[in-house]
Order: sequence, then structure tokens, then C-alpha cells
Amino acid sequence: MQEIAKKSFYWLVWGVSLFQTTVTEAAINLWGDKVQDWMKWSTDSVDQSVQFLITAALAFLYLIAVVYWLWGGFNILTAGWDEEKVKKWKTIIIHAIVWLIVIWLVGSVIQWVVQQLLQTT
Repeated sequence: MQEIAKKSFYWLVWGVSLFQTTVTEAAINLWGDKVQDWMKWSTDSVDQSVQFLITAALAFLYLIAVVYWLWGGFNILTAGWDEEKVKKWKTIIIHAIVWLIVIWLVGSVIQWVVQQLLQTT
């Protein structure tokens, strides 16, 4: 079963990379410096697009951590005072809280780095 999952993952990565290469080659005008109009998703500048992608990625990570935290809390409530289960779910909740803090710190560092890069240009 692991071998099938491993091969499926490799095929998926290969397919995505092939698609990405095709889309990138189609988007670049080799005789100019502009992206073709039909490939543009928005009129934002590159720095605005990068900031949007970073913000979206961090929001997704926040969502995952909060769902993980809520899942741990729900399972503690339904553990039936079984000491082993309660200990396991407390660990899950602590991990979720630590990841929320890590995501917040990483977001702050990334925001600072992006601001420093934008000020120099």
C-alpha cells in the first residue's frame, strides 16, 4: 500500500510540475518583458501579489491550527475521564497552541523582511 501511495505521489508531483512548466512557458512572451494579457489573473504588482499569497498561506495555516485545537478540545470533552485519552488530547491542544504562536512569529518575520525589501527598492 505504501508503494502505491509513493508512486501516486511521484506521479502527482510530476504532473503538477509539467503543468506548471507549460503554463509558465505559455505566459512568458519570449520577445518582450510582459506577461500575455490572457494569462494575467489580476492587475496587482508583483509585490502586492506576493504579499497576498503570503497572507493567504498564513491564514490557511491559522485555520488548520485552530481546527486542530478545536478537535483536541472536543475529544477531551468526549474522553470520558480516561486518563490516557485526556493526556493525549491535552498534548494535541498544546501542540496546536504552540503552532499558533509559531505561525504568528513567522508571519511577523516575513512581514518585516518584505517591508525591508520594499523599502530598499
